[in-house]
Formats: sequence, C-alpha cells, structure tokens
Amino acid sequence: ASALHGHGGSPIGNSRVKLTNYKDCLKRGLVKEGADPQRVAADQLIKDGVDVLHTIGGDDTNTAAADLAAFLAKENYNLTVIGLPKTIDNDVYPITQSLGAWTAAEQGAKFFANVVAEATANPKMMIVHEVMGRDCGWLTAATAAAYRKSLSKRPLL
Repeated sequence: ASALHGHGGSPIGNSRVKLTNYKDCLKRGLVKEGADPQRVAADQLIKDGVDVLHTIGGDDTNTAAADLAAFLAKENYNLTVIGLPKTIDNDVYPITQSLGAWTAAEQGAKFFANVVAEATANPKMMIVHEVMGRDCGWLTAATAAAYRKSLSKRPLL
C-alpha cells in the first residue's frame, strides 16, 4: 500500500458509468439501441453468478449499486452490496477518514504551488483556486493546510 500512496486512481481500474444515463451508456457502446442499461448489467451479473458486489466509491457508486440490487430483488435475485466509501469530500459519517481524501488534498496543494510559482512572473495577478467538493469544505480546508505545510519546508527568498 505504501508504494501506491503516491499514485492517484486505482491500480484495479475504475468505471464511471451511471446505469440511469441511457444516452451516455449508448454513446460509450455499453448498450445497444433500446436496451435498458440496468437490465444489461443485471443480466450479466446473473449470467456470471455474482451474488456479492464490492464497490469502492462515493455517493454515485454506492447509490448505483443499491439501485441495481433493488432492480434484481424485484426478480427474486439476491445481490449483496458491500460498499467501501471513497470520497474526496471526506463526509461519510461515522467514518473519520475516507480513502482518497488526503491524496486529493495533497495533489490540490501541489497544483496550487505550481500555479503560485507561475504567478510570480506577474505579481499583479489575483489567484482563485477553486477546490472541488459537494456540500462540505473539508477538501478546501485540507488542501489549504497541505499547501501551508509545504511552505514550511521551503526556504523563503
């Protein structure tokens, strides 16, 4: 795990598919014209005999998995979903630290340091660094804290 810390994303890959977004699924070639993406996913899970689905992600990932389990339950197919929260918002109660949150803050601080370094060529420039986050300010605060921490490691000119 320590070797993976410096790398973003996931070594096992990921999928940004919303089964409720038919147009996107069609455009990406995941379903054929007129097919229901949830039906296609459900049929594949049944065909492969999957009865436990492990998810790693945030709100969208775990909601989609729960929706798929509910879809299958209507057909008397029991799909157990085991969700591992991973969100840059770090807002999953009662978990005090979600996976991915500190990496996002550290990367945001590095990005901001690069922007500030570029801005030294034009000191009259105002920099606004907008940080992603849904309904909480954790990532913004953690990014600012990580940036300030990085300043203490640099000699001042």
